[in-house]
Amino acid sequence: MPVLYSLIATCKARGIEPKVYIHDVMLRLAESEDPKTLTPREWKARYGAVVADRRSYVLQQLVGKLRA
Repeated sequence: MPVLYSLIATCKARGIEPKVYIHDVMLRLAESEDPKTLTPREWKARYGAVVADRRSYVLQQLVGKLRA
């Protein structure tokens, strides 16, 4: 459990939403991504912008459906 708390604290310190990070990392691990590239620092540099753009797109689609 201390490892999980440390991971969450590291995400928050780096401006990463922990739920988004953990969800994306679990998917990438399932696809055989190298764990060394998935530390919060490396993840943010490599995938942070892509994940943020995708999340924004999905949220916009949901809001559009709710308004319709």
